[in-house]
Amino acid sequence: MDVNLQLAKCMVEKDTRMARFKVSGELPLLHVKISDQKIQGVLDLVYSIPLPQSGSTPSTPTQKMLCLSEARPKVLGLKTPVLLDGLETGSDGESYYMSVDEEHQPSATEELTDVQFKFEVKAVLLELTRQADQENTLLVLSVSQLGAEGKMRTYDLTITSYLRRVGLDYCEIRDSNNQPLHLVSSSDEHGSDLLKVEYTKADINGPNFQTMFDNTEQNLKVGDMNW
Repeated sequence: MDVNLQLAKCMVEKDTRMARFKVSGELPLLHVKISDQKIQGVLDLVYSIPLPQSGSTPSTPTQKMLCLSEARPKVLGLKTPVLLDGLETGSDGESYYMSVDEEHQPSATEELTDVQFKFEVKAVLLELTRQADQENTLLVLSVSQLGAEGKMRTYDLTITSYLRRVGLDYCEIRDSNNQPLHLVSSSDEHGSDLLKVEYTKADINGPNFQTMFDNTEQNLKVGDMNW
């Protein structure tokens, strides 16, 4: 299995035009082949697992639970004034760190892209075979360009999942050109998605919550299937 993964970090922390982190991944091919005998073996294994009887009563514990006061560890030799003195020391250092953090905090109206990601599986092949004298392919399910991409910004999150093409072939019946019978075949039009799902989550405290998101905190949009 060959997985391509790329990570990138922006050198400029506060630039609204660029994302702080970019993650992109690609899997060229995912091929799974399984026979009918293996599926039957898995089903037999599942059916052989004994189920609990409905009339069985739960067993009662023989030992009582320890009280919380007995189980709690006892700390000796520590007094409250000592702990307070330790917290009071270093107040100047705490104020210094707080001032440094405040300098790196974005303003309330600044919309930064924290993470931008994309992952795609170019092709998925699932073969179902029939085991006889030799292994013969029965069904082939093919999926092209299955992926997801999105952006995580300061006040909103957007994720888009898409599926370009899907096909199902029955290989035991052939046509005049010795091609398998196409049971399901979607459109091959370039740039069109068979299925597209968009999910958006917005922060109610964001500056564009009313204008851009129409006071909607979460939105799920499913596009029309293009066969």
